[in-house]
Amino acid sequence: MVSGCSGSTAGFEGLIMLIERFQQLGFSIAVPGAVLGLIIAGLLWQGVLTGLQRKARRVFSGAIVGLIIVLISEDLVAFIAVPLCRGG
Repeated sequence: MVSGCSGSTAGFEGLIMLIERFQQLGFSIAVPGAVLGLIIAGLLWQGVLTGLQRKARRVFSGAIVGLIIVLISEDLVAFIAVPLCRGG
């Protein structure tokens, strides 16, 4: 979260708040989704068929990559918002 953006001369306060709210919403949806994906991958991995294990590998890697993207999104939002809040 970027705090102290109310004094921005560029007028980006509303945009920054909207981006932060979307980031929070994405985080609250993505974390349970990633956990569900990991559970599904674990159940598929237990299957004896090679095709299911390949699918489990894809689900597992997708869940991990998605979770990493969501976890770094807060830093990305801060990286973009700080220069906008400072007005340049």
